[in-house]
Amino acid sequence: MILSTCTDSKYLSSILLTKRFIELVGIIIPSVLIISVAITLFKIVLSPDMKNNKKHLKNIYSKTVGALVIFFIPTMVSALVEATGVPGLSSSTCWQNANTSTIETYKEAEKQRDAGEAAKNKSETEKAKQMRKIVNATREAARAKNEKESDEAKKKAFEASEEASWNGTGTASATAAELIRIAESKVGISGTPNEITYAFGSEGGSYSYQWCSEFVWYVSNLSGVYPNKVTKKADSNQIYIQYFKEKGQYQISAGHGGNYVPKMGDYIFFDWSGNPNGGDHIGLVKTVSGNTIYTIEGNSGNAVREKSYSLDNKNVIGYGVWE
Repeated sequence: MILSTCTDSKYLSSILLTKRFIELVGIIIPSVLIISVAITLFKIVLSPDMKNNKKHLKNIYSKTVGALVIFFIPTMVSALVEATGVPGLSSSTCWQNANTSTIETYKEAEKQRDAGEAAKNKSETEKAKQMRKIVNATREAARAKNEKESDEAKKKAFEASEEASWNGTGTASATAAELIRIAESKVGISGTPNEITYAFGSEGGSYSYQWCSEFVWYVSNLSGVYPNKVTKKADSNQIYIQYFKEKGQYQISAGHGGNYVPKMGDYIFFDWSGNPNGGDHIGLVKTVSGNTIYTIEGNSGNAVREKSYSLDNKNVIGYGVWE
């Protein structure tokens, strides 16, 4: 501990300051006393009064002795420290080391030590950063792998259920209410890719497209209400319209001269220009109340939403009826 302290430049600097102070005291005070003695001698020379001269001589004696004692204080302190071996101030360590050249040597050594520690800390920091990068990359790779495996499992499960339904081996006992229940559960899905575009087989939903007909296909397939599909993956409203017309199950809307009142589960077709032979959009009829049709639609503002229209709305062009 002593050796460590006695090589500390700051600690040695404080000891050197103490030594300098003691040395300064040993110079200034004796000098003042000597000057005072000289003045007193000058008074003795000028004064014939022997009584006062004796007093002055006594004063000269005490000041001379005091000056000598104080002058030798630095030497005595140094000798005392070296002789008694005060902890931390032994002659072989701190007291002798407390000089300008030694302190400068230790300061330089401390700078080199600090520079080495800084370089070591920087190296350790860089290693820690690299390790964190490796850990994060490993975690990200594991997460991506798990997501890919999960997505592939979902895709396979969906395709298996799709094939069962398509081949007529799936459950077809659900009602139109079940179709609407499933459609309602998808309200709020927004943006692409999403579970609907993924299920439609678009490379895992890796690109975006108009997905209103895919929504109808998706919930119909999940519900099992209509196991005999119009087409396995109908991506066009016109395909649905053509199918229903060929089966005699297409009904013209009231807005275009028809008198059919839609019911829950019907497909509803729209054309935004009011063209009865068009087909811009498709949705599902949730219910009808009075003169209002309530629907659930995919890709309505790029989301699954519930909406409503009047029965005679010109944008509603017809319905696909399953019975």
